[in-house]
Amino acid sequence: MRPPPDRREGVNGTLALLALLWCIWCALHSLLASPRVKARLGRLLGRREGLYRLCYNLFALATLIPLGLWSLSLQGRNLLSWSWPFTIVQAILWGAAAVLFWGGARAYPVREFLGLGNQRSLGAGARASENRLEKAGVLRMVRHPWYLAGLILLWARDLDPAALVTSVVFSLYLVIGAHLEEKRLVDEFGEEYRIYQREVPMFIPFRGGLRFRRGGRRDS
Repeated sequence: MRPPPDRREGVNGTLALLALLWCIWCALHSLLASPRVKARLGRLLGRREGLYRLCYNLFALATLIPLGLWSLSLQGRNLLSWSWPFTIVQAILWGAAAVLFWGGARAYPVREFLGLGNQRSLGAGARASENRLEKAGVLRMVRHPWYLAGLILLWARDLDPAALVTSVVFSLYLVIGAHLEEKRLVDEFGEEYRIYQREVPMFIPFRGGLRFRRGGRRDS
């Protein structure tokens, strides 16, 4: 039995509001991470410029949690359910996402990413390490392991209407974010990153990664 029209309109309105709020969150998150805004906020923080990343992450988390909880509260009939034997595929995908997260954590300076680097350096606005193009480990197979892991987790789950809206918005956010990050990395590393782009795929691993292992070099 279909719900009455007024109820369907109410549900659709709620989902539209959810999509709008997620889009605002993603846009704000991207804006605060842009080089121009980072530079401006860095000048405001002065000698405590290094605290920017920690404050950025705390703000993102504080705004993400209530939206996420509200999304979870909008329970509806599942549009996609992983049932046996497809739960085997789901488990494999979750395992792949875990490996990608773990591999990325080994390749990236996670403490700096979270804003938990050396407190003396953070307070002074110093950089904990020189920027260099990391290409070891999982980064030999895929250029954006964390983004790929996020995409897997967004879709390798049961999806009701609210979860579907969330997955669509965040998938677009991750794909667009990856392309924007690519532009920044090309600006920062130039031809070195262009070569890396040709050798290693952005999201789909193995094909380019195997070629890169044979011909690429490992950063020391």
